[in-house]
Amino acid sequence: MKKIVVIFGGPVNLFENRLKFFKYFEKKFKVRVNRASELKFKAKIGGAEIDFLFAYCPQRDKAYLDSKKYIEKNYKEKVPLPAEELCKKIKKADVVLFFGTCGSFKGKKKQIYIPNKFRKINYSGDIILLKEFKKNPSKEVELNNVLKRKGQKATAITSNLTLMPVCVENKKEKTVEKFGKKLSNYGDIIDKESYQIVKNLKNRFRVGVGLVCSDVILKRQFLKPKHNFGFRDKFNKFTAKAIERFL
Repeated sequence: MKKIVVIFGGPVNLFENRLKFFKYFEKKFKVRVNRASELKFKAKIGGAEIDFLFAYCPQRDKAYLDSKKYIEKNYKEKVPLPAEELCKKIKKADVVLFFGTCGSFKGKKKQIYIPNKFRKINYSGDIILLKEFKKNPSKEVELNNVLKRKGQKATAITSNLTLMPVCVENKKEKTVEKFGKKLSNYGDIIDKESYQIVKNLKNRFRVGVGLVCSDVILKRQFLKPKHNFGFRDKFNKFTAKAIERFL
């Protein structure tokens, strides 16, 4: 039986309840998605078995540990492993597909990105300090992205902290824009897991990465915690269709 591993970048609640992806998937394919554990869902379609897994943040550092503690205390939700650690647990797959949300520097909300180059940048604490402005992203890691279409190229920067006002030292949108303007010289979008997914899996499996834009940094269009996810339909349709290509 064909084995498809799907990794979502973020907590389970985001994809299960806020984006309602599994309800959409069940309705589209007329199948049952079963919960195998707190951090794993499974489905079978024809001759394919699909494992749905979750990764949160790139690595186990202070940013991850502080965020994990906050989520578990305030939302009573189990936090997924960092992407680096989750990758080590994947032993068998015909293809691994990673989906998540991202911030773009100059694009539009709901825009879909299929990156083929990846960089990373790590900040030292649980917020981005003003003095860390001088930090530059790493060298590129390239991927033959199995989701790519003709003409689709982008460079993703993976950060251990989200580039939004609440995560910078002075909480100002102007500061986020300043960091974003600098980082835009190195990439098109920014997320929290894709670099580690690609680095750790690209030599072992066929890998695809698809990200949907939720924030546009240089336009100061930031997703607010209580806002509805206006990109939900776009994300669900894109993700389900991408998975369908490998059934």
